[in-house]
This record gives sequence, structure tokens and C-alpha cells, in this order.
Amino acid sequence: MLQGLANLLAIGLERARTQEAASKAEAARQSDVLKSTLLDALAHEFKTPLTSIKAASTAMLSSSLLNPEQQRELISVVDEEADRLSVLVTEAIQMARIEAGRVHLERESYPVDELIEAALDKLRPMVQERSINVKLAPELPPCGWIES
Repeated sequence: MLQGLANLLAIGLERARTQEAASKAEAARQSDVLKSTLLDALAHEFKTPLTSIKAASTAMLSSSLLNPEQQRELISVVDEEADRLSVLVTEAIQMARIEAGRVHLERESYPVDELIEAALDKLRPMVQERSINVKLAPELPPCGWIES
């Protein structure tokens, strides 16, 4: 009877190990699928500004009939898309560092109104000439945390 109980216990342990290995294999497969999807999205995000830059530069090179306003508009497109591409590269590098575990976060205290103003400064090009009114509740703590 003791031998039978030991055999059942061994079978149970082996089954648990097999299920754990299957779970790890499934997690690895899902991780690979996620990475593939992320790479596809990243490639698309890189191609969009590159396509705009190429189209604008080709138009400038192939046409000597562009007036100064048209030239300025095309140069503006190239400049904006180059900035966008630069941001994408920086974010991709940061993601790689995070995944590699080479990111060290330092928490610092900042006044809440400064944090909001910094966020609004980044949004200004997107909202263009729209007005944004911010009203801070008086019960907010004087400082917030940001990780740099």
C-alpha cells in the first residue's frame, strides 16, 4: 500500500512538472508572438516618417518649378518627420534598455503645476492653437513624483 501511494505521489509530481513546463512553453510562445507584433508595429511606425521624408525630398529634387512657399512646406514636412523619427529611435532604444534591465529610475519631487506645464508643453504642437485651461484643486499635495 505504501508503494502504491508513493507511485501515485510520483505520478502527481511528474504531472505537475509537465504542466509547469507546458505553461512555460506557452508563455514563451506568447512572448514571441507579442515581440513579432511589436516589431511589425515598430517597423510601420518607422516607415511612415521615412515615406514622408522621401516623398518631400523627391518632390524638391525633381521640380525646379516650386515656389518658395511650396519649398518651405516640403522642408517643414521633412523637418517634422525627421523629429518624429528621432523620437521613435529614442523610444526604441529606451524599450531595449528596459527589456535588458539596464534602466535605473531615480525618483524626484516636483511641484505639480510644473509637471502639468511640462506635459502641456509636449502637447502644444498637437493641440496647435486650441486653448487649454488647467484648474488645480487646492487639496492636491504641493509635490508629485516623477521618475527620471
